[in-house]
Amino acid sequence: MKTVSKQVDITIDSEKCVGCRMCSKVCFENVYQWDEENKCAKAKHPEDCSLCFQCEMYCLGNCIEVKTVTGQFFDAFYRKSGRGVDQNEKA
Repeated sequence: MKTVSKQVDITIDSEKCVGCRMCSKVCFENVYQWDEENKCAKAKHPEDCSLCFQCEMYCLGNCIEVKTVTGQFFDAFYRKSGRGVDQNEKA
């Protein structure tokens, strides 16, 4: 069973989850909650995700995947920094 959130794409593969709860421990936005019934973590508040990717990096079961929605976060960062080009702008 896979759980997918709606705001930020957070996928948790419950079959790979080892129950370490590292996602809850490292997430300073409290996105994750332990699902006692399914014995795995779930993204209860994905809208609060700051896209730090700590949950992915520290997950011992390698069961969490965090994706940006259409790259909005990174596009905004690169436009502000001058490192990237807005795909909607003409050259």
